[in-house]
Amino acid sequence: MIENDGRQAWLDQAACRDLDPERFFPESGEQTKAAEAKAICASCQVRDRCLDLAVKAASGLDRDHGVFGGALPAERSRLRGNSFPEPSAYRERRELAEAAHQLVEVGLRQAARQLGIHRDALKAAFTHWELPMPSGGWAGSPTASWPTGPRPNAPSPWPSGCAAPAARPLAIGRASG
Repeated sequence: MIENDGRQAWLDQAACRDLDPERFFPESGEQTKAAEAKAICASCQVRDRCLDLAVKAASGLDRDHGVFGGALPAERSRLRGNSFPEPSAYRERRELAEAAHQLVEVGLRQAARQLGIHRDALKAAFTHWELPMPSGGWAGSPTASWPTGPRPNAPSPWPSGCAAPAARPLAIGRASG
């Protein structure tokens, strides 16, 4: 039970509370894993509360991860009123993506800056066209050399201590002592 004046005691009723949190954090391209997590959420009695918390807790798509309340980050972003731009020319034309890929030696961020696009759009183009990712992570990114997540000991934007595994990154308050 979460000891925070009952504000999030509903997490004890979450269908995910005793499941491995990794089930709710699919990587890009893991559609089956995402669908399985969404199926668990579909039968959850506190799905709406979880989704509401997830929509309110993350400040943007780059700080939003995992399946919460049956929704992926892009789906929750739309609930916040955010819209997504059209795919970049680099994602639509392979030859442009290949030319841009030659610039990654200076680092993804710098290459994107030189091309006048966001680094995530460039990364999406490389992924779309299955261009190899540079070894050692993307130079200049916060996860460089740690492609599966933040560097160890990096400060987390989320407090820990939630009872429900899938809701753990979204805990807003936790009890003192």
